[in-house]
Amino acid sequence: MASCSKDEPLAMLPQIQNEADQSSRIEHTILIEPTVSVGCGACPLGHHEIDLIEDSLENVTHMSHYLYGPLYHDYSSYLMEKINKTIYTPIGHVNRRHEEGSVVYYPINSFSGLVGNEISESTNVGLEVTSNQSETHLELNIEVFSEEELSSPNLMLTVILVEKSVTGIGPGYDQRNYGNSDPDHPYFGQGNNIQGFEHTNVIRHVLSAYEGDAIDVSEMITTWNESISLTELTESPTAYRVIAFVSESSDIVMPIINAVEFDIQ
Repeated sequence: MASCSKDEPLAMLPQIQNEADQSSRIEHTILIEPTVSVGCGACPLGHHEIDLIEDSLENVTHMSHYLYGPLYHDYSSYLMEKINKTIYTPIGHVNRRHEEGSVVYYPINSFSGLVGNEISESTNVGLEVTSNQSETHLELNIEVFSEEELSSPNLMLTVILVEKSVTGIGPGYDQRNYGNSDPDHPYFGQGNNIQGFEHTNVIRHVLSAYEGDAIDVSEMITTWNESISLTELTESPTAYRVIAFVSESSDIVMPIINAVEFDIQ
């Protein structure tokens, strides 16, 4: 696979050779964040490409940033303002990597190569999520740990609740389809506007500060706790999943050290 970054491209995705190697490595989850729009006819291709990546690789997840409409969340505006670049669709970033001091957006056809590069890198921070539900609240507990003393203790944890699958009919939900006349297009024959298009991992609630909550892993382990009232969830808790990630504290958007995906049960 070819990479669209300045790193040397990988010929193939790395494979862990034996159980010993696997047990000695902190699980590394890669986060893809596409910027998408229901008015963009090419955005379904981005959605399709991410589906293929997630189906073929373990420990890869995504979080969709919609630019307007009922799927929009203000956290996306916060992120775009921090990146401070003109936004086009469908493009995205993988683990918020930097080149020459800023976060870089990449086109769809570079996602696979970038994910391959990220998988090949090790991480020294792990995350584990558990949840408890009362009659009134959903409580989340996230354990952040390291197997070594960290060179940078200034870590931030960002915790986001996304709705796993959202469908609807009409403006804001129907997805424009430029490939309706192309038999080789994955959404061929579904209309110029795809009604009932499945939007996935839609941002609904940010449970930490937008820039993340400061965490102290100086003792190599810490626990973050937060709850949300069930009245704030428009769907059953099982309709949501947690996307949480660790980055360093900074005035600019920092690369993601590690992420975790957790389905609410």
